[in-house]
Amino acid sequence: MAGSWFNWLSKPKEDVAQPTYGMSVSAYHFKNVTLEPEAALRNATVFTCVRILAKTVAQLPWSVVDAEKAGFVPVDHAINKLLKRPNSAMTPFEFKFKIIHDYLVYGNVYLLKVLTPSERVTELIPLDPPKIEISKSLSGARTFKYEGGRTYSEKEIVHIRDFIGLDVKGLSRVEECAELIIQANTLDSNLTERTKTAGRQNGVLIYDGSMSPESKAEISEAWKERYGGTMAVLDGGRKFTDTSGTSPADSDTQSLIELEIKRICGIFDVPVEYLQISDGKFSNLSQKNSEFYSNTISPLCDVVAEKLTQSLIFDDGMAIKFNGAEMKKGDLAATTKIANESYSAGILTLNESRRLAGYSAVDGGDKFVETPTAPEPSSHNDYDADSTGQYGPRTSEGYSNE
Repeated sequence: MAGSWFNWLSKPKEDVAQPTYGMSVSAYHFKNVTLEPEAALRNATVFTCVRILAKTVAQLPWSVVDAEKAGFVPVDHAINKLLKRPNSAMTPFEFKFKIIHDYLVYGNVYLLKVLTPSERVTELIPLDPPKIEISKSLSGARTFKYEGGRTYSEKEIVHIRDFIGLDVKGLSRVEECAELIIQANTLDSNLTERTKTAGRQNGVLIYDGSMSPESKAEISEAWKERYGGTMAVLDGGRKFTDTSGTSPADSDTQSLIELEIKRICGIFDVPVEYLQISDGKFSNLSQKNSEFYSNTISPLCDVVAEKLTQSLIFDDGMAIKFNGAEMKKGDLAATTKIANESYSAGILTLNESRRLAGYSAVDGGDKFVETPTAPEPSSHNDYDADSTGQYGPRTSEGYSNE
């Protein structure tokens, strides 16, 4: 009897199933891994970070401006027409979104310049980064061969790169951090599997009497079919012990997932608070937007604007620029107070103060305020204190408090 009992409980070592919950040490080793950028977007954190950055930049106005003037001062220029309608298939929002998407995911943006015989740019068409092969001659000139298509010269392509190094291409953030993203995906899959099995009923049934191993196996199999969990049947009395519940590894897995989310957000310079999964606080929405613009959005805009300026603008003193005034403004009450005080002190003109506070300029507002001249302070040689401690002009007869 004992022999059959232990034979039933024991299985050959190779048949013992390994638990599916928890994370084994080997699951964290992904050396020399390859992760396609498109696959990286299936990670929720990567997808959200790219979407937040792309849509934020895409909704910012842009224009050709006078680069020698402070602030965003649009000028009348032929390239403005191109910025308002980059190509026949895309709106300005879609076009800017695509630029930031390719920049973050692939590390490279390729814009084909459609030129007239007089070399005037009529359209800018984004090309698919994975289909571009770059060659560099001994003289340093680059050519861009499109898969299955023609080869373009530097004059025909606007190439914007992320993480510029010695290579002709920029580095992809998701490719360089593939190991981190795969770790995050593995953690997500692990937690998903535990969620699927969380409702299964497991337990131990102690039977009052004896039962053959075959009968015990039949009960266990029937339990599995009905409740999805596992049931161990033992002799010795009717009693059921519930062994269901979450694995101790679940809380650790959740903590690791939160850590991976923070690390991925760091790759894209996106505050975790923007994913709405953190308890991080900002004093107000304006401060939140201002810091995000200064630390993340502004550098992105500068990279894109400077490259487009270099490729499209040939007028001295002119440049393409994004207008992020709405995002970088601080608290409205504080900004208005600063603008008013700066104008009253003669530091800013009326129109400069109005622009700082978010208002339009007015006629005659380009002059500084005229501050009254302060009177010369009197010397105590001419004024002395009387018995009350007040000062008055000194006279031959005494002191006057007039």
